[in-house]
Amino acid sequence: ADALRMQTNYQKALAAYEVVLDNDPENIKALLGKAEALRVSSYGYCDDAIAVYNTVLDQNPDNIDALFGKAK
Repeated sequence: ADALRMQTNYQKALAAYEVVLDNDPENIKALLGKAEALRVSSYGYCDDAIAVYNTVLDQNPDNIDALFGKAK
């Protein structure tokens, strides 16, 4: 999923993150990757990205990646 996101293939990356999250809904790495893909995609999912960052912050309020991503 991360490789797909880095290749700017956001739709496939989001699908891959969903597969991971279906099996492990609290997977921080997958949540952060999903949020980043939502944030940088041209699909206008900023509100969705913020919701995912908030999910990470609910688990770990000091997660610097979620704080930084949410601030962007």
